Amino acid sequence: MTSNQPNLRLSILIVAYNAGKHLPALLQDMIEQTYPRELRELLLIDGMSSDGTKSIMESFRRDNPEENVRIFENPKRILSAGWNIGIENARGHALVRFDAHCRVPCDYLEKCVRLLQRGETIVGGRVLSLEPEAGWIAELVYLAETSRFGAGAARFRNPGPARHVDTLGFAVYSSEVFRVVGKINENVLRAEDNEFNYRARRAGFRFFFDPDLIAYRFPRDTFFGLLRQMFGNGYSNGICLRVSPGALGIRHLVPAVFVFALFLAVIMTIVWSSIPLFMVVLPYLAVSTGFALKAAGKSKKCRQSMFASLPMVVLMMHILYGFGTILGLIGIPVLKWRIS
Repeated sequence: MTSNQPNLRLSILIVAYNAGKHLPALLQDMIEQTYPRELRELLLIDGMSSDGTKSIMESFRRDNPEENVRIFENPKRILSAGWNIGIENARGHALVRFDAHCRVPCDYLEKCVRLLQRGETIVGGRVLSLEPEAGWIAELVYLAETSRFGAGAARFRNPGPARHVDTLGFAVYSSEVFRVVGKINENVLRAEDNEFNYRARRAGFRFFFDPDLIAYRFPRDTFFGLLRQMFGNGYSNGICLRVSPGALGIRHLVPAVFVFALFLAVIMTIVWSSIPLFMVVLPYLAVSTGFALKAAGKSKKCRQSMFASLPMVVLMMHILYGFGTILGLIGIPVLKWRIS
């Protein structure tokens, strides 16, 4: 049976680690999907959690016997390994993986399958961050993370017409893609989707973006969580550059170039003049201030404090992301990052 058949079976993967806070809501979203229950299966993959995530999975399976639920353990505790466990055990004609910290509208899967039946092989839409309900710090982190200058430049995060793009978040893949391209590369840590999607593009598959498809994700709500995420993403991208250079776009390299230029400017300031440092810092601060002013205007709390704080937060994001990329690129070992 091919993806253009009406009775397309769908495998849904949820790879989780210590996801007890958000997992129940996502599982409820899966129950409420309009795509027929008899045509879908749910594969829950736990990365050896310590917060009761697996118990939540087991309770969900017990309380919903009408759902086709299977539970697996991911002893490697990294996202790419969880991906592969799901791929190896999936029985559907198409596959989608959701992060445990996301929310999915009830018609998301039905709309995706309709696009597959139309002839597309990889489909998805916009991924929007959910605004925090309370907390000044949480909103500051949200504004920094969702700013296009901060971390929101990926094309699938931004509006536009239906079109083919280079990558997608929470995409539904025809199983044909995995038969041709193979499994996920577990050596690139968090950059596994970029590396796999690059191989998929090289194999001739295209990513269809539909702006009417919208999924939601919970952003980090602490400074430490955000900065840890930025460093981990940058480090993984550095590794990915060594393994598969074509998998990343220019936007992934900009923070590393900025950090390298900043380092050279500091050295030149010490041995010669402060002019190079000003040439690097002043344009950055001008752009950062402009984005901070725009982002702060969206704030529901203290806009003046948001405007004053955002440039520093974004600067720390870029430095940690860029520094992580440089470490990964030159091969300096850092502790492997888990699923979160």
